[in-house]
Amino acid sequence: MEKSRNFFTLVGIHLITVFCFTVISALCCVASELPRNLSDPESLSRTLLEQYGTIRDYTAVMVKQERIDGKLSDVETIEFKFRKPGDIYMKWLGEINNGQEIIYRPGKNGNKIIAHRGGFWSFLTGKMAPLSNMAMKNQHHPIMAAGLGSTAKIVLKDLKKGVENKDISPRYMGVVDLGGEEAYQFETLFPNPVEGASFTHTAKEGETLWDLADRYDIAMYSIHMLNKEIEPSEELDEGTKVVVPEYYCTKSNIYIGKETMMIVKIESYDRYGELYEMYHYKDIKLNVGLTDIDFDTKNTKYEF
Repeated sequence: MEKSRNFFTLVGIHLITVFCFTVISALCCVASELPRNLSDPESLSRTLLEQYGTIRDYTAVMVKQERIDGKLSDVETIEFKFRKPGDIYMKWLGEINNGQEIIYRPGKNGNKIIAHRGGFWSFLTGKMAPLSNMAMKNQHHPIMAAGLGSTAKIVLKDLKKGVENKDISPRYMGVVDLGGEEAYQFETLFPNPVEGASFTHTAKEGETLWDLADRYDIAMYSIHMLNKEIEPSEELDEGTKVVVPEYYCTKSNIYIGKETMMIVKIESYDRYGELYEMYHYKDIKLNVGLTDIDFDTKNTKYEF
């Protein structure tokens, strides 16, 4: 899910600097385990910014799992291609939705997703709006929010707010093995929305949960979970009360890859302490030279 050019604009140097300072200060006894370019806020900020700034495109295998209506879904494995500013190609591998493909190019194809299912119905290709009920079925985030930058932005935005509000407790957890890739793990606890970390929005005529998500820069699905009686695209009546969470989750684990120096995995936990969603980008290959044909249904390697 990716508006990559907006990622560091939204997060900013200040966010990374403050976050790193808090994490490192919280456990100075383990900070020495970090390499020098991560051991001080200024150098970490510079390292991450410089690395992300060099990226034009990338390929990866995205592993995702989301909790839908209280039930943790099966793990999905997806071939993933991304090119700035926001071109996306996805193909489902493994057992879940095997063979399904999606292409999305902002401003192209009527700004719609082109997709087909796998298996017997693979010959049926259609278009759908990114925020339509069909596109959002059993999904936490729209296609525009797929990818390394946007996935990280959700948590990093909350880290900035939490540091400013002095109500989070981040910890550096050390180096972990992510199935063949080593990464630096950081854990952060956030206040529970049920215990007061939320506020009430009084709706204007015609507003939707998507409008509120955009207004408050909070993922729509996290708002929906506190207002299950409201459908995401339902136009609200004037005066409707909507509970909006202050933070996206109550706990997050983020993992910065030692090789890529990027946030390669995020785990978010809900207000009940259960895993809410997990996104893991594996086998990342940077700047491989993706071209228009990589995001075209006429690509002979695709099954559109």
